[in-house]
Amino acid sequence: MTPEEETRLRALAERPDGEFDFSDIPEIDEDWFKDATVGQFYKPIKKHTTLRIDSDVLAWFKRRGKGYQKHLNEILREAMLREFAETNRASPLGYARDDGYREAGEKWQGVVADVIAKKDAALATQSALIAQLRSRPDDDK
Repeated sequence: MTPEEETRLRALAERPDGEFDFSDIPEIDEDWFKDATVGQFYKPIKKHTTLRIDSDVLAWFKRRGKGYQKHLNEILREAMLREFAETNRASPLGYARDDGYREAGEKWQGVVADVIAKKDAALATQSALIAQLRSRPDDDK
């Protein structure tokens, strides 16, 4: 995002809702959502990781051939969503079990962003300390 775009967005965010003209936007009521598909365009970000898994479980997945990792992910996702539904908590996207579209992920994304920021800050501090230790003469260590 350019600095100009960021400035314009900040200015818009600071304006009170009463200054916006919503007259050309139709009302959205419960009927609007009745045919909605939740998460239709959601594509999760894939992360590379190392996973320790029992050899017999891995063999069972690999027996399917190509795509075994996708199948493993599908099973884990199903278990995750089932847990969210059973506990009546919002899913990772923020969809609640009762209404299916509430909060649309903003809360979850904020939590994840906070965790990542804290992790990044801790790693930066750790890296700085390691650099300081490495730069000290041997007799000071």
